[in-house]
Amino acid sequence: MAYIGRDVQYGALEKQDLTGDGSTTVYTLNYAVSTSASLIVSVGGVIQEPDTAYTADGTVLTFTTAPMNNDNIYVVFMGKELLNVAMRDAISFQTGTGDGVNVTPITMSVSAPSAHSIMVMLNGVTQVPDADYSVSGTTLTFSTAPANGVAILVYHLGYAANIGVPGNGTVSAEKISISGQAQGDIMYYNGSAWVLLPTGTAGQVLTSGGAGANPSWA
Repeated sequence: MAYIGRDVQYGALEKQDLTGDGSTTVYTLNYAVSTSASLIVSVGGVIQEPDTAYTADGTVLTFTTAPMNNDNIYVVFMGKELLNVAMRDAISFQTGTGDGVNVTPITMSVSAPSAHSIMVMLNGVTQVPDADYSVSGTTLTFSTAPANGVAILVYHLGYAANIGVPGNGTVSAEKISISGQAQGDIMYYNGSAWVLLPTGTAGQVLTSGGAGANPSWA
């Protein structure tokens, strides 16, 4: 998908490994986070629900129940890079429950541009975008209705996932606002090639000049 910004924000998420001992509930994170939803936490291969199975504040990760002895724990920092561009609160999550019948058991709280802009778990098992589920706006549709009682966890990956540029190379002011970036820091896809934006200045907003126009500072 075409995007504006540094791809490191999408492809260089940090991971930390921990091990349970049956009694410890508090662990120290390698990086500070602002919310529990800034992390994806797996215990014994099962994704945990933020604010229910664990909480996170700064570099402190606290489990509601101590992971069992020798449980493999891994933490993926979803919000670490986003903190650098004032988007630390962009990542959110919501939960729901399957009923075995409905393929659209929950209405998403945030409109999603594509299936790849969210992460969906059923009973802690990550689902495959476009294969196991699809999205259209706030409608999340599963290929097969989640079984009755199955816990649904959806991560909205934040505004960064929504910085797409349409195929004609245009971008609206609502898509993104960035200022003070050096040339070479920001690129956009004009429909056939990646192009560098010129230097922006403080207070400017990235806009388009209308249908078919390339993005520019205003």
